[in-house]
Amino acid sequence: MSETTPLVSVLMLTYNHAPYIGQAIESVLNQQTRYPFELIICDDASTDDTREVVRRYAADPRIVCSFQPRNTKFGKNFVDGVMKIRGRYVAFCEGDDYWTHPQKLEMQVHFLETHPDFSVCAHKVQILSEQDRQPGAQKHYVYKDCNSDDERIKNGIFYADEAIANYYFQTGSLVLRWRFREGFPHWFRKRMMFDHFMFMLHAVEGKIKYFDTPMSVWRRHGGGYTWLQTQDKGLFFQKEGYDWIQMYTHMDKFFSFRFHWQIRERILLALRSIAANCMETGNVSQLRLLVSRHESYFREVLKDAVLVDALRLACPEKPEFMPPWSTGVEAGDEDAEKDAGTDAPRQKNIEVSLPEAGKLALEDIPVCEGSVWDAWTAGQEYARFFNLRSALMRLLWERGVSSVWLPTYMPPILLDNLRSCQFTNNCYGVNAQLEPSEEFLKEVRPGDAVVTISYLGRPVPASLKEALAARDDILLIEDRAHCLDAAPMSGADAVIYSPRHVMGVPDGGLLVGRGTAALEQWCLPQLSSHQRRRHDLLLQEFESPTDSPVRAQLLRAGDGMKHQLSRRPMSRLTEALLRRIPLREAAERRRRNWRILYEMLGRLCLWPLPHPDFAPYAFPLVTPRNLPTEILHTSLSRRGIACHRMWHPLGLAKNFYPIEESLAARLLLLPCGHNLTQADVERVGEETLRVLTECGCGESGGFGVL
Repeated sequence: MSETTPLVSVLMLTYNHAPYIGQAIESVLNQQTRYPFELIICDDASTDDTREVVRRYAADPRIVCSFQPRNTKFGKNFVDGVMKIRGRYVAFCEGDDYWTHPQKLEMQVHFLETHPDFSVCAHKVQILSEQDRQPGAQKHYVYKDCNSDDERIKNGIFYADEAIANYYFQTGSLVLRWRFREGFPHWFRKRMMFDHFMFMLHAVEGKIKYFDTPMSVWRRHGGGYTWLQTQDKGLFFQKEGYDWIQMYTHMDKFFSFRFHWQIRERILLALRSIAANCMETGNVSQLRLLVSRHESYFREVLKDAVLVDALRLACPEKPEFMPPWSTGVEAGDEDAEKDAGTDAPRQKNIEVSLPEAGKLALEDIPVCEGSVWDAWTAGQEYARFFNLRSALMRLLWERGVSSVWLPTYMPPILLDNLRSCQFTNNCYGVNAQLEPSEEFLKEVRPGDAVVTISYLGRPVPASLKEALAARDDILLIEDRAHCLDAAPMSGADAVIYSPRHVMGVPDGGLLVGRGTAALEQWCLPQLSSHQRRRHDLLLQEFESPTDSPVRAQLLRAGDGMKHQLSRRPMSRLTEALLRRIPLREAAERRRRNWRILYEMLGRLCLWPLPHPDFAPYAFPLVTPRNLPTEILHTSLSRRGIACHRMWHPLGLAKNFYPIEESLAARLLLLPCGHNLTQADVERVGEETLRVLTECGCGESGGFGVL
């Protein structure tokens, strides 16, 4: 390579980035490297002053400019930029992002130069929302629940299959060993739209190196491409999902089905999101078209409650889409047949008259008595939020709480939200059966909030209930994200349900308790994506007097966005579904499915409870010590079993929290939801036993042995 030939090409795509592009360019030009690099700036016919800003830097010999005569909506702009790449390596910095470490390129390229078995190098990024003046949260992009104490993060080595299956690395963090000097595959050229697919095409050529050091800033704002995806995933996939599915399908063939199971999960994500959005908007005709194109997926794989209901409404003539919580008897459902009697008539699926096109009013969906909604609210005050975290943070802020107590074993994102909202967090431990002790109450001060978690739907232990009931000077909140049954803890000041987790509906956080109804006013009306972006722009540019009530309202709205807590209310679709799903039938199905798995895998169950008195969220299986949980998880996933891991601990030292570390390492949740038939659950148990036997672990294990 000659001295004038750059070793690295930095590709910067831009469109209407006039307020940001100067900072982006300077962050690249200020890189300290021992080798030449070039910066390729491609403007997609910006309508603001982006071009003028770029021309101020054009005299630098390292800069190559490309200006589109008309807007291409990313495609041709990207192609023109790629055709100008001369480097052996390619890095990315979009026009509204910027790099923060002066040796970012040097570190990443040096690693790839000295490690030829690696094809991609990435790092942690910082997130900067429109309302923030300084970069805030730091983000990993392999496993969503990773923290810096995780061994995988410390080692910083990942493989293509796990990157494809879990998520992707943020674009501004990537350096690729460029492999497409001869051009892209024909199918990729037609749909050259997503940097995620560019990453995947390179990740399969070698290992992925990850540096746990933030070296760039990802700016999130209303004009950005990813804004819509983060704010309204359903609407994003409604617009872009078909292209995603096509790209994943082509890529599956291109990889010779090497990553078929991982790619299938990505396709399922897009299908779920599109179907849910079709239902929420009432677009039945589009849902029918989606089913006709991908019927095998819907028939054989997708069993989410919300999708089953959507399919029943869109295709009432297809019996295979009958909702599993129906009071009718399913074929092969032996328990239900015994209960109903051999001569009992089968209840037919409720037929709904649907138009061939146009909109479906959710109010037309028939409701039922004894629904999940009725059981959870039960004549009490309630407030509807987009998710559980938004409901919790709003409640804590309204009640003037400064210190919050939570168990050490909880979702890490919840801790992030508490810290970002400036709540002091305190932790209390749990034992190997996920049971907290009441000893921590001695340290709880008057006015503190105590949050209890009903793990996997299991009630809080009686001893802790009694101890909490004696403390009338604290705010007691019960997190029932995993709970289906309506048996909240007596004496709780507020109870929070998470319909999305336990029922499979698109969203929702339901806050129940005295004085909670007024808290719902915090939620903004459901706005379109364009309206939300406009709202954020107005917030940024608003210059009215500080005592203006309108300005105060906008600032409060922006505060919620700053902390990445959604101000959207619960969707109409979620509430409509909860009002028509009978709770008793769903709970009985969960208990039945638990019993089936317990009979087959009882010795490996976390809890020695053959007949639980609650509706279990999942079956907690403790993997044998000689079998890595990742192996069992991957093996079951490839057999079509949708099992999943629980949370990683909160980044606390292993010496102090060994139980939490063991739970994170060895606990695997097997599905036993009400949407599964008896045959489905038996297959889950049989496949699990088969994998354990193949690994020589069929007889090992014991109740809660961690």
